[in-house]
Amino acid sequence: MATAWKHYGFNRNAQIAMSGVVVLLAITTLATGANTVRVYNQNRHSNAWWLPIWPDHFEIGGARSLIGASGTALLLHSIYLFTALMPKVSSITLRKKIYSGSKVKGIMGLI
Repeated sequence: MATAWKHYGFNRNAQIAMSGVVVLLAITTLATGANTVRVYNQNRHSNAWWLPIWPDHFEIGGARSLIGASGTALLLHSIYLFTALMPKVSSITLRKKIYSGSKVKGIMGLI
């Protein structure tokens, strides 16, 4: 058990770093998808070239799904980063209680 506890700090730092990368990628994906939908909505009826000729041929359901998925990933990983970096939630005693496998009654026993 002591060997596994020794490597817990590295695993936690790796999880926080990966969540940070996911947050950055989700922001990028969300911004790109939202910009694409914004440009489509602005030019759907007023563009004098090709878009008004075939307005039904452009399917933007995938872009809307991409915006929703990246927004969800951004929200959930931001919550994880916030709770992982809070001192009370990520304290050593909490990690020891969880990692040692002690029987704790309910969530209130962890705090």
